[in-house]
Amino acid sequence: MEDYLWRLSNVLDQPDEAVNAPLISYPEKRGMSLSFSQHSIDLLDFLAMTGCQLQITAAHKNSGLGRVMMSSQSFLYQWQFLEDSDACLAYLESNDPELYRTLARVVEIKRQELAGHAWLAVWAGPEMRNYFGATQQWLSYDQAILLPADDFQLLMKIQEIVRGIQMSPELVIPSVAPYRESLEQVLSRISQTNRGGEVLTTLLDLAGMLNQGTRILESGMNGRLCPQGQVTQKAKILHTVFLKFYIGQVQPYMAFVHQQGAEWMNQFHTLLNGLEVQTPEAFASFEYTLNQTSADGSWQRYQRSMKAHTKAWQGLLSECGLMPGN
Repeated sequence: MEDYLWRLSNVLDQPDEAVNAPLISYPEKRGMSLSFSQHSIDLLDFLAMTGCQLQITAAHKNSGLGRVMMSSQSFLYQWQFLEDSDACLAYLESNDPELYRTLARVVEIKRQELAGHAWLAVWAGPEMRNYFGATQQWLSYDQAILLPADDFQLLMKIQEIVRGIQMSPELVIPSVAPYRESLEQVLSRISQTNRGGEVLTTLLDLAGMLNQGTRILESGMNGRLCPQGQVTQKAKILHTVFLKFYIGQVQPYMAFVHQQGAEWMNQFHTLLNGLEVQTPEAFASFEYTLNQTSADGSWQRYQRSMKAHTKAWQGLLSECGLMPGN
């Protein structure tokens, strides 16, 4: 793109200025938190839950290791707590009605809050922060930018289960076991690239460069390049730039970014909107940039710049009678 812009500037006698695209950074860890209700069951009541697996699960959470869980581990714990609570409630209902009512209230709240833990598991951990890490690298043709289909489907399935738990109080909690290792593996694979950062960098940098190219092209309009429609030597040179560099190099890359970027945006739009969660304030500006429908987000900026640049070429070449087909 730098070479392309330099050629436009050179032909149309415009300054070859540096393009300063906006910098997008993923929210810091300290800002990526949600508030949850605090629950405490009297120690004697806890010890009275004899025969409940929930006793062991809760004890692990209160251990030293349990207090420093990653977001994904905390989500899996909350899911395990709810799964174990089903059997424990059945036991307590006939053996300790008072403790049954206490635990039932806790479970009711935890069902509603599980979506928040699921959201944090994906978005608040180091994996997604690395995936969207700042970079100057653009996408290349040989890269697969989408999340692997199996990984994406697993995340969607987990969201579906969480929505069911949240919205259906009578639903028996599905087992967490099939998802425990697979979720961690998916997150690990996400963390191994910063493809998300590359997508956003490509969209925003390309938008800025196309906008600059549009300004350069517009400087030759209104008869400045082709007075009274007469084809000048500069117009012929610009036409060569159009055919060799814009049609031959820039447009194919734009088509690649448009196709791959649209699929990637759809994937992350689905992932972002799969749960009913009031996201942290620190995430709001990043989410806006990532949202494909945001008027000033990365995708819409790119779409506007691409259309404006195409229109500028059409306008200038039409003035000179050099549009393909003329």
